[in-house]
Amino acid sequence: MRFLFKVEKGDFKMYKYFISYSYHVKSGFGYGNTQIKSKEMLNGIEDIVKIQKEIAKENGFDCVIILNYILF
Repeated sequence: MRFLFKVEKGDFKMYKYFISYSYHVKSGFGYGNTQIKSKEMLNGIEDIVKIQKEIAKENGFDCVIILNYILF
């Protein structure tokens, strides 16, 4: 995922996001959550779509819809 980086203390400022999402698979649907770390703040729908695609790819989901994200 473009947003994930290994964080070492003092390297650089990181933005941490809690993301909740729904997903669809052949057998049905479900809900999940994850945390991402990014060097940059999320700045628009383009960033959200990239995260959705990466979550789907990493987990074998057919489709992912981000329901909410929170900077912490």
